[in-house]
Amino acid sequence: MPEMGALLFATQAMAAPGELLNLSLNASAVLPEGAVLLAMIATLLVDLAGEKVAARWVPPICYAGLGTALLMLALQWNAPVESSFLGAFLADNLAVAFRAVIALSTLLSLLISWRYAEQSGTPVGEYAAILLAATLG
Repeated sequence: MPEMGALLFATQAMAAPGELLNLSLNASAVLPEGAVLLAMIATLLVDLAGEKVAARWVPPICYAGLGTALLMLALQWNAPVESSFLGAFLADNLAVAFRAVIALSTLLSLLISWRYAEQSGTPVGEYAAILLAATLG
């Protein structure tokens, strides 16, 4: 049975020489998810400062992260479709629309549930971080 390294090398050898040089990650397709990820990390870091600080700063951080993600998704609408991560991800209009629906529903969920989270004694930073992590999938 051939080794995986030999099989991979044989597969790459069959590709045209120019194709290997044109492979790129094109990570700009996942920038909206990057904004949500940064908001989640910032939320967790602010939560370390204490509950009073978290109650003040976590909601604006979440709104900024999700708003930035929605803005980036709007800019991706009708953009030329290019494969990202070596063909594993395509950001066509359907994908952009579903990602926008998910980000918008998270934003609305946070807007509706802040008061409940505070009154029930749920740590606001952890609550927001869990919702943002669920948004990322």
